[in-house]
Amino acid sequence: MVGQHKNLMTIEYWKRNNKFPRFILIIGDFGSGRFTLSQEIIKCLNAQQIVLDKTISDVRKVISNSYEILDKFCYVIRDIDEMSVNAKNSILKVIEEPPNEAYFIMTSKNEELVLDTVKSRAFILHMQPYTEDELREFNTNETILRYCNTPGMCIETDGIECTNLSGLVENILLSIKEKKGSTLIKYCRDLSNKDKSINYDLFWSILFKEITYSDIDFNIKKAFLNNLNDIPLLLKNKSINSKMLLETFLLNVYNEVKLNATS
Repeated sequence: MVGQHKNLMTIEYWKRNNKFPRFILIIGDFGSGRFTLSQEIIKCLNAQQIVLDKTISDVRKVISNSYEILDKFCYVIRDIDEMSVNAKNSILKVIEEPPNEAYFIMTSKNEELVLDTVKSRAFILHMQPYTEDELREFNTNETILRYCNTPGMCIETDGIECTNLSGLVENILLSIKEKKGSTLIKYCRDLSNKDKSINYDLFWSILFKEITYSDIDFNIKKAFLNNLNDIPLLLKNKSINSKMLLETFLLNVYNEVKLNATS
């Protein structure tokens, strides 16, 4: 596995001392290697694995069967933050009364959407940031490396799409700087065009990095930061309309910049 040295050392410690937690929660962004890390744990456990579906029926069926299986099994529950409340509650029940020889690895992008009772009983591993050299093992495109910070994003991102979106972000920032509301609305409509497939995760990643590291006007940067609020948290919630969230965010930034210019 590339990177994750601290987490791999923790797993090695568990193996050396034969002290694996029965419940492990792996937190990390899309493409950060949460499932890959779970496979490292299972390999060290020398256990068979079952990957659960997120449906309530599958969760209940597998958990019920786990009490009847005597062999060492590891149950992998991916994206627990996206499960229904009933499915989460079923997992909570098995955590309170774990079956013999059963281990559970749960992954999540959004720690805030995991039940507190689950987090309190699990050992939590946070995926570590990747260095640029580590990411180069997955992609050597300089534009992609500038904006993508996980192996999954580096692998799945198309270089042309990345270049096009970075150009769009540049145009959006320019329209806000020049206070051209009609131009900004045009770009927002472009983002909402049903005929175009927009990678919103990549767009936000580019936008965040340009706001943070580019030499843009201080008042514009301040307006962006003032309107961020819970945006990173909302982005991890799949029930949120990404198009509407982005358009509202950009227009709020524009209005604040325009207001500050006239005051």
